[in-house]
Amino acid sequence: MENPRRDRVTRRFVGLCSVYAGDSAPALYQSLWTMLRHQSRPLDRAVGVIEGDLSDDLESVVTAFGEVEWLRIPKVQSKLDFGLPVALNHGLSAMQPHDVVLKIDTDDLYPTGRVALTAEAFETDPDLGIYGGQIDEWTSDYSTFVGSRNVPLAHADIVRYGKRRNPFNGPTVAFCAHTARELGGFAQVGANEDYVLWAHMLHSGVRAQNSPEVLTYMRGGSELVHRRSTARTRKGELEALNAIRKLGFFANGTYVAHVVGKQIVRRLPLKLNLYLYQRLRQGGERPVPGVVALAQKALHEWHS
Repeated sequence: MENPRRDRVTRRFVGLCSVYAGDSAPALYQSLWTMLRHQSRPLDRAVGVIEGDLSDDLESVVTAFGEVEWLRIPKVQSKLDFGLPVALNHGLSAMQPHDVVLKIDTDDLYPTGRVALTAEAFETDPDLGIYGGQIDEWTSDYSTFVGSRNVPLAHADIVRYGKRRNPFNGPTVAFCAHTARELGGFAQVGANEDYVLWAHMLHSGVRAQNSPEVLTYMRGGSELVHRRSTARTRKGELEALNAIRKLGFFANGTYVAHVVGKQIVRRLPLKLNLYLYQRLRQGGERPVPGVVALAQKALHEWHS
């Protein structure tokens, strides 16, 4: 699926994000600042897709990051009012065949080595098609560490794990633009569009790897659990699971287990859902104390 002459060309590492009216301006600034102005190895290019009209605060952040190639599209009209797959695919259409796309979630922070570690992985293994890493989760203001989500490192383990749960932490992922486009890009589902694409890539034989390093400091905790428990998200998750089943990545029994498990958990009282969520996160000494300072420094530069 990849170009056989891929080892003779220079890959470019391109950031991709999408912005819409519901985003937080301070969080967007923090995210872009850590990916564009605080990396030991800079991105070669960054593309941002703006969906619909933005608030004045969000427009001020967009203006502040003139190094991003901003593309504007109308607000996406969909049955679940969820335009992220359309926006991401619009950004993918602006990529060159040998670009490696680094997803930028607009409410997370990124450690200074994310681009360097990603570039090293793709430059070391010309056959690599998708790459991610670990995440540390924090409360929305980055004041309290919530836990870590650890995913398997080796390709075979990633494929096995992917039958049970998403084998990648979405905000850490980088992937080959050409491969993703050949497979149709992000599926038009109401949630978990990234899981569908990763499953499609794995099912198509794309080589995968995860780093043992933390590549994203993610905003998690109660607000994230609440968002994932809404009726809209439950319906979107069901669409995503159906899409993965149709790809052939799930057997029927696996699909049923996913549907039953997720639909039950999402309907539990929030406190119980939070408890289960926390049980799946691993605590310990891994979080870096500098995360709080990083978040504060980005905000200070935004206000200065």
